[in-house]
Amino acid sequence: MNDMRRLALGSDEGGGLAGEVVPQDRMPVAAHIGVAVLLAAYGICVALNEWMLFFNIVVGVTTLVASFVRLEFGLAIVPLGLMNPYRLAETATNLIVSEFLLLIVFSVWFVGALSFDRRWEFPRTLLIPALLVVTASAVSILSAVYRMSAILQVVRYVEIMLMLFIMVHQTVRTESTIRLIIGAIILGGLIASLIGIGQFLFGEEGTRGTGRVYGLLGGGYGCAVATTVVLALSTVLSPGNLRLRLLAGITAPVAALALLLSQTRTWIGALVIALFVLLIQTQPRLRRKLLILIGTLIAIIVLLVVTDAFGLAERNLFQVALGGAFRWQVSEGQRPMEDLSLLMRFGAWDDALGLFAQNPLFGIGIANLRYTSYLTGTLGSPLDPGAGYVDNQYIQFFAEAGLIAGIAWIVYLGVALVLGRRASRLAAGGPLSGIALGLSGMLVVFVVGSFFWVVTPSHELFSLMVLAIALIASIVRLLRPTE
Repeated sequence: MNDMRRLALGSDEGGGLAGEVVPQDRMPVAAHIGVAVLLAAYGICVALNEWMLFFNIVVGVTTLVASFVRLEFGLAIVPLGLMNPYRLAETATNLIVSEFLLLIVFSVWFVGALSFDRRWEFPRTLLIPALLVVTASAVSILSAVYRMSAILQVVRYVEIMLMLFIMVHQTVRTESTIRLIIGAIILGGLIASLIGIGQFLFGEEGTRGTGRVYGLLGGGYGCAVATTVVLALSTVLSPGNLRLRLLAGITAPVAALALLLSQTRTWIGALVIALFVLLIQTQPRLRRKLLILIGTLIAIIVLLVVTDAFGLAERNLFQVALGGAFRWQVSEGQRPMEDLSLLMRFGAWDDALGLFAQNPLFGIGIANLRYTSYLTGTLGSPLDPGAGYVDNQYIQFFAEAGLIAGIAWIVYLGVALVLGRRASRLAAGGPLSGIALGLSGMLVVFVVGSFFWVVTPSHELFSLMVLAIALIASIVRLLRPTE
């Protein structure tokens, strides 16, 4: 039957399933069903005047149909939700779109995995510390005051560190799939950057130029755009695929500007260190190109600041924001508050280490280290939206889940960094050279930024980090020499 083809729910090389046979010149059955559902939902939502509900349905159905047609397409939608999450308000739940999308893709992948012969692959050097983190965190529930919060966090570790990694690592088996997902991450970062810049330019009069921008990610916005910058810059260096390189070239300066406007010194510093590490690790030929790209990026930012975005922004608006980001225009009256903020952070670290010393084996319970007062070290409920974190991912692990979890987390990140270095070496000179370098740089951003931030409570940032690790592992498997 020459005029027939098999509908791939995820091709063999992509890690999916074989589906029903459809004519080559027709849409897949899943697409027909999806269009019918959207039309029906549109009619119902118009009658009920519930436009946000229709948007949620569009996102869900699109992801479901894309995953059924080919799982890689569903995976490519996920980064858009990681970079630009919103809450499904119309569903009377706190579920966010990144979790919603992953549940859909997980479901399609799991159904396929039940009847797929390929083994679930997980590099042992990553699996062992990941299992130790999950196990130690689960044991720490016994000492947790807020046990439901602890249970939910352990479920998140299983979902992201284990299931997300396995799904991505099993599905991503070709260079084209890697480029597809990298393009989705960069596109999501570009959208997030434009949203943040829009907030800065068109926000309320009293906050423009001095208030930070958060996109749709809240405090983790700086992390998202910082990882976008390093990935986009490195992707420009990858030979071939002009459209991806063009997207990356456009995104890099936009994301860099958004990062500066977020005024988060943690992630600005992490990006600088990541770029420095990449410059040391890259080959001389790529190093020169990367230096030229960084210099061009800085020149573009300076030009936008000096010209007030070519007259589109209010006079000196960007300069005031950059002064706040680097604290060179902080007034004398504000400096004591800056010093107090730093002292409170160090005080929180000291309190958390004291809690670890009291129970070094099991900690106080995962997801239970939340402060209602940094001055007094008073702990509060994880359900309190005003409760703060200790602002150090490593101390957070030791204090919440004990010695084994803390060491296992450090080993997990160390192995991931080594794997990233190996991927960069294997890809050197090839079509994935810049992409492997960028993913390695993303990990450096996460590792360095975690000294002044906590990543794991954020579904988006945690998933983005593990997605990068899974892609690195996939590149290593794809390019490693045959033994």
